[in-house]
Amino acid sequence: MNSYIISEMIKNSFIVDIKLDFLDIELNDNDIEDIKAKLDTGCCHTSIVIRKLGVNEDIVKELKKSDIDNYDIESELTFGVSDSIEKRNNDKRLYKLGRLDEIKSVSFKHKINLEINGMALDTQLLNVNYDRTNNILIGMDVLSKMDIHIGYSKIAKNTVLIACPLDNINEEYINALDRHFGLKKIFTSKFVRDIIKK
Repeated sequence: MNSYIISEMIKNSFIVDIKLDFLDIELNDNDIEDIKAKLDTGCCHTSIVIRKLGVNEDIVKELKKSDIDNYDIESELTFGVSDSIEKRNNDKRLYKLGRLDEIKSVSFKHKINLEINGMALDTQLLNVNYDRTNNILIGMDVLSKMDIHIGYSKIAKNTVLIACPLDNINEEYINALDRHFGLKKIFTSKFVRDIIKK
């Protein structure tokens, strides 16, 4: 198990491998591994796109219907950057009318154990979408809980992202920052030393 995340930029994107363990969705294999996702600092909410997981089409429809019928599951509209104002307004109208089965931009909150590039995170309440076919995005609801550094790595000779949960800053992470960016001097404060000791 890794103690921090590292991702090398490819085509102006940070792509990571994720592992998903759905705690409240019944799939044939609730533990889904080796799925590609993008780290997206411009995205407010993480978006788990079920169709990207290779789930059978009939099961996808059943899962969405089950979420619509379950009043305990929170839903919300999640628009993409390419969604027009007309589409947004129409989806908002349908949402108010309760016609969620007709909306592709509706997502449902589910409890998921998330692992990014071999680093396990606490259980997350994440948006699950059953209709979209675009990339799975790890958004700021997850990333805002991390210390993140992006820069030119003297090891990879490319731009890399290195991140670690704020509540688990560790020596391996600090050493990785120093190896790639030469940042150890920044982390000599008593505050950081105390964090590492915890």
